[in-house]
Amino acid sequence: MNVNNSSLGILQEKELELLELFHHICISNNLRYYLIGGTLLGAVRHKGFIPWDDDVDVAMPRKDYEKFLKVSDKELNSQFGIISIYNNNKCRQNLTKLCNFSLAVIDHSTVKKQKQYVWIDIIPLDGLPDNKIAKCIHMTRLFYSRMWTQLTQFNYAVDIKRKRKFPMNIAIVIGKILFGNRKMNYRKALLKFEKLLKQYSFDDCNIVTNYVASIGFRETFPKAWLGKGKKILFEGKQFVGPECEKSVLQNIYGNYMELPPIEERIGHNLEIIYEDIINV
Repeated sequence: MNVNNSSLGILQEKELELLELFHHICISNNLRYYLIGGTLLGAVRHKGFIPWDDDVDVAMPRKDYEKFLKVSDKELNSQFGIISIYNNNKCRQNLTKLCNFSLAVIDHSTVKKQKQYVWIDIIPLDGLPDNKIAKCIHMTRLFYSRMWTQLTQFNYAVDIKRKRKFPMNIAIVIGKILFGNRKMNYRKALLKFEKLLKQYSFDDCNIVTNYVASIGFRETFPKAWLGKGKKILFEGKQFVGPECEKSVLQNIYGNYMELPPIEERIGHNLEIIYEDIINV
């Protein structure tokens, strides 16, 4: 079930409001952040949302990310809030969602349908060691730790409708058989993964990574590409992107200016189930 044009417009409008709120909090508290992933791609290629996308991603150096978690309570009114593994035992990801509690959606992309509130993803950026052997060891540990977080909550974490190569589809079928109906301690796995992610500081390393994302190590690159950030337009409003945004995008997507085939232009299978806008 893909989002229809009317629902997509509502989701994008509310997500843009959340992005503006997030930007305001970061500027007010001198916090670093960058548009990342599909949101950065949309800003560069479309000057806003990718037309079929219902997602907003921003990334923050871990130090700024943790400070954001501390200051957000006093910055947000009752219509808005954050959900992370630090304030919600039911959180199933190593990132933070900034939510608008006035609009709920159902995520149809996983086996277990999940009711959520419209959100933007706030992703921590961590470091990788410069030494090749140490980096290889750490990346291997990250890979298996992240995979375990998904297996412990297979029916909630794996997007079964996402297009993948044949070997990965086989692995998912096997994973569903082995882990789909098992009750496992996903929170313990998430906290262990979180500790591993934080092992190397963003500020002390030359190579940084967003390994929380679903695209593996493609969002791993020299910290210098991020720099101090620069202004970038998104839906006619100014936000902050990497200084070397083209290098970041090429690293993730290759020829990022080329549109994907029509059959691949799909969002996240979200359905709006009610809208009760709160007047604040």
